[in-house]
Amino acid sequence: MGMFVPAFFPGSLISRFGVFNVMVWGIALLVLGVIVALTGITAWHFRAALGLNGVGWNFLFVGATTLLTTTYRPAERGKAQAFNDFMVFGTTASASLMASIVLEVKGWAELNYVALVLVLIALLLIGHDLAVVEHLCEQVLVLYQGRIVERGASGAVFPQPQHPYTRTLIEAAG
Repeated sequence: MGMFVPAFFPGSLISRFGVFNVMVWGIALLVLGVIVALTGITAWHFRAALGLNGVGWNFLFVGATTLLTTTYRPAERGKAQAFNDFMVFGTTASASLMASIVLEVKGWAELNYVALVLVLIALLLIGHDLAVVEHLCEQVLVLYQGRIVERGASGAVFPQPQHPYTRTLIEAAG
């Protein structure tokens, strides 16, 4: 329920607060879910952790989908969305199976520590290393205060940024 019930709200939250902020809230909720899971093994700890993880996952999924659809031309969006959904749900299925193995072999606490590491990696990958972004990405979105201020091909944005914030980021990373 935590993954799907909040699906009615992230769109309006993104419109009001920006996609980056909603995604960071999603990461914060996932971290909080791990903390709750590590504080006890009762059914209520499990339910609260699952609820927080579900809402956090939903915020990240809707935020990432929003970014994905703004990156492609209208003619490409359907295929990009389909491929993204295939990858997301395929990864989710694989991760669920792997989680059961980690739980059986290492235990509940270790499973949650692995989840915490993966969530923190996601936080880093939202785009804080511009050299990695420039190397790996064909298209770039620059967010300022939760809003998209510049987008385009990496080969165009990095050598000649148009927005002052983009110029400041590139100069600071240089």
